[in-house]
Amino acid sequence: MSAKKPVIGITERGDAGLNFYWEKEYGLRNCDGIILITKHLSDHFIERAAKYNSIVHATITGHGGTVIEPNVPSADESAKLFGKLVDTLGIDRVVLRIDPIIPTFDHAATAKKVY
Repeated sequence: MSAKKPVIGITERGDAGLNFYWEKEYGLRNCDGIILITKHLSDHFIERAAKYNSIVHATITGHGGTVIEPNVPSADESAKLFGKLVDTLGIDRVVLRIDPIIPTFDHAATAKKVY
């Protein structure tokens, strides 16, 4: 019997909160677990992630809706959904990512505010 391998998402392949290809891969590969990376938390994503043995790396950026990240939700919106994600999956299955952190005083202050 061969060991099962996890499916690990990479952000260069797409955002797990927008593109749910990972569900198909999970089934095709007969996985033990999956690591999902997203900047786009939503109720729909949280419900789907909860159906699997998943760990979610959820990114909250203080730059959502700005020229730096125009298509990313605001920090306030993401923070509310992050709380729901933790409540639904449990603290042991959720990782908070603060990204990007641009090395200037203003941007470091934004990252600190998000944290």
